[in-house]
Amino acid sequence: MDIKLKRHYKVLILFIFTIFFFGLIIGKTMMVPYSSGNQRKVSANTYNIENGIYIFDDSLVHDIKIDMTEEDYNLMITTFNETGEKEYFPVDIAIDGVTIKNVGLRLKGNSSLNGLFRKNSAVQDVQAPYLIKFDKYVKGQSY
Repeated sequence: MDIKLKRHYKVLILFIFTIFFFGLIIGKTMMVPYSSGNQRKVSANTYNIENGIYIFDDSLVHDIKIDMTEEDYNLMITTFNETGEKEYFPVDIAIDGVTIKNVGLRLKGNSSLNGLFRKNSAVQDVQAPYLIKFDKYVKGQSY
């Protein structure tokens, strides 16, 4: 018998026994999870706006109109210029003729916005990137 096998035969026998034990004895048992708590259904509060046109269809150009007051727009730009904060404002959005009311809109980006809105630039001449959140003011609203 090899000297290494003589030294470690007890460990080898223990390993074989362990595999045999787990394979034959415990391997046939089945564990069934269960819950003792009350079962309750949770319903999601959703308000889905349906449209026959898929928003991510790249074969057509979508018509998107944002209805925002000029005061809110100027306040959004001024707030970002003075504090760096990007707050949501309530707007109405029409996507391919379907109007969604009370949607949250805010500026999007950091370094790109700093380049766009310098204190000397005209606010009205800038095409800013926006972030739209459909369920900001109406819980569960989606498009």
